[in-house]
Amino acid sequence: MSQMFREIEFEFDESQGSFVPTSKIVNYIKNYIIAGNIDEAVSAYQSCKEDIGELVFNEFKGSSKVTLRSVGEMFKQARDYNMAIKCFTITQNYDEVAKLYEKNYEFEKAAQMYEKLNMLEESAINYEKARQYEKAIDLYKRTGNTERVIACEKAMGRFVNAADYAIDSNMSTDAIEMLRKVPPTDDRFTDARIKLANILIQKGNSAMALKFLIEGCKMVGINQKSLEMFYRAGVLATELNYKDHAIKLFKIIQSVSPDYRDVKDRLAFIEGGVKLPELTQFVEEEGSYTSVMMDADKVRKIPIFDMLNMSELKIVYSMCKDRTYKPSEIMIKSGVIPEGLIVIREGIVDVVVGDNIVANLKDGDYIGEMSMILNEPPTATCVAHSDVRAYVIDRNRFMSLLDSDVQFAYKIYKMFSVELSKRLTRTNKLLNQK
Repeated sequence: MSQMFREIEFEFDESQGSFVPTSKIVNYIKNYIIAGNIDEAVSAYQSCKEDIGELVFNEFKGSSKVTLRSVGEMFKQARDYNMAIKCFTITQNYDEVAKLYEKNYEFEKAAQMYEKLNMLEESAINYEKARQYEKAIDLYKRTGNTERVIACEKAMGRFVNAADYAIDSNMSTDAIEMLRKVPPTDDRFTDARIKLANILIQKGNSAMALKFLIEGCKMVGINQKSLEMFYRAGVLATELNYKDHAIKLFKIIQSVSPDYRDVKDRLAFIEGGVKLPELTQFVEEEGSYTSVMMDADKVRKIPIFDMLNMSELKIVYSMCKDRTYKPSEIMIKSGVIPEGLIVIREGIVDVVVGDNIVANLKDGDYIGEMSMILNEPPTATCVAHSDVRAYVIDRNRFMSLLDSDVQFAYKIYKMFSVELSKRLTRTNKLLNQK
């Protein structure tokens, strides 16, 4: 039995209930491609079993590069990426090969191809997707993308390294967050606590610095590795006039290393029996560091946060970083995963696809949400049209919150859905006007 699909004849196997193409279909596809009817070739190819790809490819062996590119395009549109890669490799269209590897979720191969093409940012993105963070870090360093270097270091659990990059980039708040995540089992825990204390001291919060040093001392106890942390805590306690605490810390040091640095001299200087608050009372004091980090009223008025209760808002406050962008400055770049959700406080932002401005965003709008949710690069570029002030919310922190709090996630996703609907309506109107 046979049936017709367009002008192509198929045999019908009733026992299996499926169409079985004859060898003629290969010639039909070949003729479509030669005639430049790629759409017809794609339609015919997609109606067949997958193993016909090799038959079609073999028909074009020895053909010109122009013809093979057409064959590759047919495979690409039919989403047979492996066969498309085979064709574009022969024609040396390596940029297409890289993109197809990426579409086929073969991120390591995509990264290697992009690297050969000297497309270092794209290569780094794909190494990161493939979880080959060391290679991604190397390339991000070469392109100057410190934010992604930090993200990769964090993904590897190397929070101290991530903090070092953040410190070098004057991202002290981020560095504090990372250094606090270093577990006491980490070999660099003492180093992390000392760095954390130094940052807080520079920010004028010595009391909080001492809190974290003492907390660290309690976590690991006294040993050769932690001596310096105990010493720094003792010195800082002396400077803050917590002499009893300093004496305790210095004596603990002497129990392990009697001649450590100038501990003897410091003890001789401060011992005097001055009564001060108990150590546990001091450790519980939070100081000014726990105050609200930004204007709560302004955050509350942003539409996306309208449904959040006070406790949820407080969590969001702690994630917000205040950023400014100058006119024409790129806020989000097509093909590059942004650092997180960007909420516009003041100003106008152009959404650009290709060379066309497809939308304008203003106060209260936000960008980067789809990349954050899907962990994929955006297809549009967002550029500051005017001076723009914005809140930037770190993608990893925000997604962790969504994953851990179902009620919070429901509210946020609902707002995303409402806003997406509004944007589609605005974009359709803009396209109709054109």
